[in-house]
Amino acid sequence: NKFAYAHSDMSDLESKLAAASELQKKPKPNGEHPLILIITDGVFSMDGDLAPLPKIVELAKKYDALTMVDDAHGEGVLGKGGRGLVNHFGLEGEVDIEIGSLSKAFSVMGGFI
Repeated sequence: NKFAYAHSDMSDLESKLAAASELQKKPKPNGEHPLILIITDGVFSMDGDLAPLPKIVELAKKYDALTMVDDAHGEGVLGKGGRGLVNHFGLEGEVDIEIGSLSKAFSVMGGFI
């Protein structure tokens, strides 16, 4: 199942997490319970606005969800020494997966997880 929340709308995200949490209670055919994964851009390239990452992390903890941030536009620009949005908000160790591109601020080919 997939749920999409409105751009930067944390109330909408929470309502989607509540619905996903209900689905999570029902095991999959193999007996495992589904995971909840919140995926967001770090910096939204069209307008340059930042994801409300502190609130996303707070909601992830509340609903036992994982977080993934695509920080292609934040790495090399935000945070101490260009460490990105997670560092910018002081959330090291609180975000489960960070991905990015080396073709933006670093001017090389490749990416990272």
